[in-house]
Amino acid sequence: MEDDVMLDIKTMIRDSRDSHMYRGRCIPRVTCIELPDAHTPKFVSIGPFHCGDKRLRDMERLKQVFLKKFTQRSRANLDVLISFVKSSVSKVRASYSENINLTDKELVKLISVDAAFVVKLFSPLRYKTDMVDDVLSHPSIGYLHLDLILFENQLPLFVFEELFNIAFPPNLRDDGITFSELAYRFFSEAFDLEKPKHDLDNVSTKHFTNLLRFLLLEGGPPEAEPFFYTTDVLSYSAEELQEFGVKLKASKSKSPLDIKFSGHVLELPQILVMDLVTEALFFNMIAFEQIHCPFISYITSYALVWSRLINTKEDVDVLVDNKIVRSFITNTEVVLLFRMMEKNEGVATLIT
Repeated sequence: MEDDVMLDIKTMIRDSRDSHMYRGRCIPRVTCIELPDAHTPKFVSIGPFHCGDKRLRDMERLKQVFLKKFTQRSRANLDVLISFVKSSVSKVRASYSENINLTDKELVKLISVDAAFVVKLFSPLRYKTDMVDDVLSHPSIGYLHLDLILFENQLPLFVFEELFNIAFPPNLRDDGITFSELAYRFFSEAFDLEKPKHDLDNVSTKHFTNLLRFLLLEGGPPEAEPFFYTTDVLSYSAEELQEFGVKLKASKSKSPLDIKFSGHVLELPQILVMDLVTEALFFNMIAFEQIHCPFISYITSYALVWSRLINTKEDVDVLVDNKIVRSFITNTEVVLLFRMMEKNEGVATLIT
């Protein structure tokens, strides 16, 4: 008979989860020191971490409308769709960095509603007359793309892809469009993305945060190239560089990595700065890189360059005058935003 200590230790070993072994757990909770709500949805909850938030009840009603419209358009019966979701529960649970405190029944309902909502939102069918009043007139519709890229606010991408293929079988689609293409179309206008050079259906991405990072880096260096994080990126601000005789020039490239310094010319891709958009984009991309790819943290390095260029309101003036920065917030707010970004680089952590 084993003693109590031995039994306790064996139980501990059996039930423990190594915090570093989260390769399959692609959706974590993260901390953000300066902006604790940077990963919290403001309009719509997707996935289990923020479900039940009282602030988002209005969108829950709209999601139910989308579920109804989705099932009406689907080529598969409701029981077939729900059967797929039931079969996915274990895999979905394994995608999160912490235990999901929902029963299987509750989780099936959540996945079904949230996945149907997103698929319907992305679908070209959303422009049909019966969806115009439901979608385009909703006060939050213009901000949904921001919540859909939040690191904590995710369902695994395979759920959307497989549900889309079951509901709209490839052989019955006149346009031959895939879910990945729909996702690209949805995010491309919001974030001014170029057409991907790669076939998105052959790219391994785990969720929308991961997908958007891939799209932002299209045309950049291959991710196989190692990048070691360093603070020795830039020593001078935009105003100081100009005083030293460096010409600041706006690049026509949309790739955030296309920063060039040749002779006395520093060429940077134009950046649009808006409070909610810039905050959601950078803070979530940085958190993703720090947790999943800390040695190829391209977006983090890009954000660091901007945080070094922008130290004062006068720096923002210089960048605006050179058509490198387009801003919809005050110069003071721009400075504070990038200052917070620099403070949070390196502090996003996985919560297990």
